[in-house]
Amino acid sequence: MDRYNRLVQRMLPDVEYHQNRYARAVGAVLRDGDVWLDLGAGTRPHRGWIGPSAAELKARASVVVGCDLVVPHLRANQYLTTAVAADGAWLPLASERFDLVTANMVLEHLPEPLLVLKEIARVLRPGGRFVFVTPNLSHPAVKFLSMFVKRDRRRALAARLERRRPEHIFPTFYRANSAASIAAAARAVGLRLKLLERFSSYPMVRAFVPLTWLECCWIRLTALSALQALRSNIVGCLERDPYTLTVRSSRIETTTGTEDPLPLPTPPASS
Repeated sequence: MDRYNRLVQRMLPDVEYHQNRYARAVGAVLRDGDVWLDLGAGTRPHRGWIGPSAAELKARASVVVGCDLVVPHLRANQYLTTAVAADGAWLPLASERFDLVTANMVLEHLPEPLLVLKEIARVLRPGGRFVFVTPNLSHPAVKFLSMFVKRDRRRALAARLERRRPEHIFPTFYRANSAASIAAAARAVGLRLKLLERFSSYPMVRAFVPLTWLECCWIRLTALSALQALRSNIVGCLERDPYTLTVRSSRIETTTGTEDPLPLPTPPASS
């Protein structure tokens, strides 16, 4: 076990890693037979180790569609039934098709989040849910980086301090990363808030232990209710009203458009 993990276990025994919290949130709403769309699907639904595993979640759904702009990531994702390379602001998918839409650490990367939320509302069936986890813009480090550090420098810092691989680091905009902005966007597209929770995850800094220790101290402070608004992450669930009808637009209504689904291997038939 490395020094980072030993420090986290010693100082933050009750803190839940954001990927574990997200896995629990998805598991709480995903029902057997649901049709599931994962936006920004990457190479797997989540990277948690407590709560429903990626394989368990896939087994519940009847169909798992992955949407991402990085085609190699989609091809590497073994948890998808099929995939589409598309921008979330213009989904080549039929309206009222999905019971569940998810976005794991995606909202912070959206230059126009309202357009993406409108598309999510369109493709959700009445009563369908949108579950997400994202950084909290009110966290001091996130706020500082978003205001004073240029995007290319933020990417370099993420690679160095968080030890993330360059192909998994994308530009950040933080335009739907506060409780207020998320709630306002949900109202604007006709989605209802079912869950909006600020919580602290593990320290972001992995490469420099003294800074990791300081971040652990800060995380312990945010356990105080007076400082909950400054916690590092937001997990949420938005619901489409079960009694509303979609207003059809001129968008592509099937998966046979300019962004054709990627062919993925057909799973072997069960014996």
